[in-house]
Parts: sequence; structure tokens; C-alpha cells
Amino acid sequence: GTDVELKFCAINKKLIMEEFNVHTVISSIEVIDISDNKYKTSSFLRENGFNYPKTDYLKDVDLKNIEYPVIVKPSVGYRSIGVYKVNNLTELKPHLENTKDIIMQEYIGNEDTEYTCTVVKIGDELSPVLALKRVLRSGETYRAEPVKSEIIEKYILGVASKLEIDGGCNFQLRLDKLGEPKIFEINSRFSGTTPFCAQ
Repeated sequence: GTDVELKFCAINKKLIMEEFNVHTVISSIEVIDISDNKYKTSSFLRENGFNYPKTDYLKDVDLKNIEYPVIVKPSVGYRSIGVYKVNNLTELKPHLENTKDIIMQEYIGNEDTEYTCTVVKIGDELSPVLALKRVLRSGETYRAEPVKSEIIEKYILGVASKLEIDGGCNFQLRLDKLGEPKIFEINSRFSGTTPFCAQ
């Protein structure tokens, strides 16, 4: 259930079956590559007609045309490490010193409009979506409350189906000012919210 073994298991899925007769429930390496990289996640959503947060590599951003606040973070990261809300150019300047693999993303909604959603696909069947409003501690779900939302559920099922996940997948999103969901992170694995989903 952690990111570090995903690529190894996806790449070696056939080998693990042949050598140990173990079926690895995991998405393809292509799905994991999209999920691991937040720039690729945003691009996938945009290219497939889903709501998405505007996302660019920081090195490519026109500094004169930024609508603050924005989020600055690594394109590949975990546990919210290196994630910053930036309110103006003064706050942005320290981040311009090292822009390698750093993205800038539009700031969506607020903590009250943030949800984590879990869905599982076995064979061709997608489970219902479990949407949770959560409280984080060190980047992990500490407390969560289930929420029913047709707009979120439809959005997540559409993305999960198009992405062609296998097994568990976690989607983190916020609602924008129009109440539209926008995914800002995908974890293509069984996440910390899986026990809630099972329950």
C-alpha cells in the first residue's frame, strides 16, 4: 500500500506469477506513471475531457500572468512534502531558485471542499465510490466522514474507467468555486482509506 514498490510490482507482474504463482493486483505501469506524476495527472484529465486543475512546470510559467494563490509542489511527491501555498510573487521567489520537476497548480477551493475517494476495480467491475471528508495528520488520513455526492461519484467513476485502473485506486480532489470537482492527486494503489471502503 505504499508508492515505493508500485513500479517494481507492475513491471514484474508476469515474472511474479511465473516464479511464485502469485497474482499481483496492481494497475499497469502506464497508469502508475500517470498517477505518480501530478503534471501527467492533470494532462490526462485535460486530454480526456475531465475537470482538471491548471498545471504547469514552474520553469515554464509566465510570472506576469499568475492568478494567486497557487500551489507549488514537486511533480512527484508524497505525504505533502514540499507542498506550498503561494500568495504573491514575493512568496514565489524562493521557489524559483530550483525549478527542477517543480509544478505550479491552480489553488482549488479550500480544506472544507477537499475529499478523498476510493474505488476498486476487479476484472471489468468498478465498485461504488467511497467519498470521504478527512482530517490529515502527517499527510495521512487521521479522521474521515463518508459523504454522498452524485457529482463526485460520477466524476470519479468516469476517470477510473478511462484510466483503466486495476485493483484499488485513491483520488484526491477539491470542489472549485462553481462546485465542480477537480482531481489534484491520484494514488494508483490500495490507500489508507481502503479499510473505510471495505467497511
